[in-house]
Amino acid sequence: MVRFYSNAMARIWHSTITAIAALLCLSAESGAEQFCTRVVGIDTCTSTVYVESTSMLSVQDTIIVYQSQGAITNSDGDLIGLGHAGEWSIHTVAMISQHTIVLRPNVPYYDTEGSVQVCRVLGGSVVRITSNLNVLPFADGVGGICSIVADTVELGAIIDAAGRGFRGGWGSLNSYDTCVQETSNTWLSGIGGGKGVGLSTEDERFNAGRGNRDIGGGGGNARNAGGGGGGSVAGRGGNGGFQTSEFGSLPLGGHGGTSVLFHSTHRVFLGGGG
Repeated sequence: MVRFYSNAMARIWHSTITAIAALLCLSAESGAEQFCTRVVGIDTCTSTVYVESTSMLSVQDTIIVYQSQGAITNSDGDLIGLGHAGEWSIHTVAMISQHTIVLRPNVPYYDTEGSVQVCRVLGGSVVRITSNLNVLPFADGVGGICSIVADTVELGAIIDAAGRGFRGGWGSLNSYDTCVQETSNTWLSGIGGGKGVGLSTEDERFNAGRGNRDIGGGGGNARNAGGGGGGSVAGRGGNGGFQTSEFGSLPLGGHGGTSVLFHSTHRVFLGGGG
């Protein structure tokens, strides 16, 4: 059995040469150890990638470079440009030296301010999943992704990505009813719950309140208004419910995360946190 969850992946694309079984899900031969590391710099002229760790990489390994964030939003939290968010490419490791790897074919440009990571691709001619596997949770720009490349994948257990992509929002510090309809503030202000993670990088000055953060749902204002659902290529997330007591007619629930209208096999997106 395979379980896929929208907050851990939004789209799966298949190579015409080899089967990429689960591009944004845990994809590993049963018992094998997944490996992802943050990219801190790229020299496109020499196809050199600077990473935090090379401890589990070897020459001739197949890896995927993936940028999860870096989109541009307006003051309302809606997308006005994707930047390089969602872009990915597959390479072979040609050389390793401490925190440096050289890739073939040449690596394209990525914006390393937008959560870029390198993940080792695991697989072979036949991959057998014999015990339950879980995705490494996305945190600080790393995780939520691994991949299988194989001619045949035999599933004898669950591949579970529940809650391993962009995290959802968190509860408000507010313990009383309010009529404040502010869309963004700091979480410590108590104005509203935290926003879900989306395609733009996080800013602590605007990480709470009912306004969405691109595809990430907004946090409900007041003490018991609901947060908005995450959005992605499937459409916009649902709005959160109103508070249940005083000011119950005011639209204080979180806004649903916006949809991603851009469709391309060169981009894949984690679903927005709700």
